[in-house]
Amino acid sequence: MERIKDGDIEIDSVNKYLELLVELRKKCAEKGGFSLFNKLFFRGQANAGWDITPSVFRNDLLNIETDLIKAALMRNPADFIKLTSDFDRLTKLQHYGLPTRLLDVTTNPLVALYFACQEREKENGAVYFKFAYSKGTGDIDTTILSFLTIRGIPQKYTLEKCLMDLETANIYGQNDVKAIMDNGYQSLINTLQHSFFVLPNYSNDRLARQNGAFLLAAQHNIIKTGEPKDYIIEKAQCALNDEFEDERFVILSDYKESILEELDFYGINESSMFPELEHQMKNILSSQMKNIVETVSEFAPYDNDIIKDIKYDDTTTISESKEILFAVIKEKISSEEIIDQCLQSIESYISIDWYKKDSTVSKIRFELKKVLVKQGKENIKDADALVEDIINETQKRLKAK
Repeated sequence: MERIKDGDIEIDSVNKYLELLVELRKKCAEKGGFSLFNKLFFRGQANAGWDITPSVFRNDLLNIETDLIKAALMRNPADFIKLTSDFDRLTKLQHYGLPTRLLDVTTNPLVALYFACQEREKENGAVYFKFAYSKGTGDIDTTILSFLTIRGIPQKYTLEKCLMDLETANIYGQNDVKAIMDNGYQSLINTLQHSFFVLPNYSNDRLARQNGAFLLAAQHNIIKTGEPKDYIIEKAQCALNDEFEDERFVILSDYKESILEELDFYGINESSMFPELEHQMKNILSSQMKNIVETVSEFAPYDNDIIKDIKYDDTTTISESKEILFAVIKEKISSEEIIDQCLQSIESYISIDWYKKDSTVSKIRFELKKVLVKQGKENIKDADALVEDIINETQKRLKAK
């Protein structure tokens, strides 16, 4: 379990968390206050020992980042054609599970707390936070990084070539290009090496419900070779822990379950944050599981009174079992004509283990009753009694064999 470190604030209840958030908000207000773009961003992680990394920075996926994106866009073009920006395309890819350089964050601290409380029986969770100025989806830095992510970074890609590509794509105008060249490409380098919090368009219901936002990771190395225009741009990866404050909230594992119950009271649960049907069903199951008060009995086959406690010798042959049944019928019925009809009617149902099968016994019982009633020798009640007598006697003899 992750050790509590200096700067870690232990959380064992929602109330304590909320009290500390009030203090945090006051400190942020003193730094310059909140506005449309000045916001507190939160990131909840189930394990306080994990680094903060976008999904494409794991398992060497960065090597195939652009290939993944292009394959997704080519396979499902209709799903992306109406989107107006590269950042919106990245957002949608992230929503449907493709690894990207977008890191999910939220402006709702309770949502972050919910995610920090997952895997409740294993490790301490953590909520990271940062008071920062955010970018919009159409901001120049957001546009550049999104464009380069989808287009890709070729080998030996120079700052000059990158600048020309951005001009060709109408991201930079001629005056912008000249200004960047004049300042030694420094503004472009800053964009390529700094991550940015971005407030997205709420293009899907889940993003809206979670008050979602993103940290757009830049992380490009700049390799100096001669003049600044010839510097080489290379993809790079790293943990983004430094993008958040050193201080963090640590959610003690022993209290994750009770905190989730408190959050449910405040309307923060799987159902409220994940509108998709499968999550709705999971939330219903989870909430109804609490209502279980007793255990359902194990299944046991119906115990038919006629064959109760009778055990059969598995060595009984089909001819022997048939002979016993036929002998009982002949003893119980006096008319040779009716006996013959009874034997004919049940002949096809006799198998080596007919007496072990309730369905077969029922068919034999039915056929015998039909013959008896049809002949008018017995009324239905008497026919029932006679047939049951035949079946019982047969079972007894098979047991005694």
